[in-house]
Amino acid sequence: MELKDIGRIGVIGAGLMGHGIAQVFASAGYNVNLYDADKATLEAAKGKIEANFKPFIALGLAKPEDVAGCLGRVSPCPSLEALCKGPQYIIEAILEDLELKRKVFSEVERHAAPDAIFSSNTSAISITEIGAALKNKGRFLGTHFWPPPGVALRGGDPRR
Repeated sequence: MELKDIGRIGVIGAGLMGHGIAQVFASAGYNVNLYDADKATLEAAKGKIEANFKPFIALGLAKPEDVAGCLGRVSPCPSLEALCKGPQYIIEAILEDLELKRKVFSEVERHAAPDAIFSSNTSAISITEIGAALKNKGRFLGTHFWPPPGVALRGGDPRR
């Protein structure tokens, strides 16, 4: 798979980092599936994304229509299985808990396309340890967005 083949992103976790990561990709034109095990966090994600735009709009760095376009590309998903339908790239941004991350990736591997790329936004846990139980370790990598991820919008397009 090449970068040009990626049209849909999956983001697991809609909390502190996940909603901002979804925002970065959606603002760059990607369609984003977003999931969080906590339904209230998932339901609040679009409101948080909208709020993230306010300082940029006030400074003239974003337009109100940018918000609508971004939000229109974010699709909340009711389950991990639903999240895995479509994305060619899936990034995890959940709690820093090794066993929880392994459990999530085990389920994602069962439901995602065979050529989907997986990554973890972990900041403290070894990528090797997280991916140890995956059947296809070659499609797993580590990434790290600095908080708050929405600021990356001002730095450019994540496709570069």
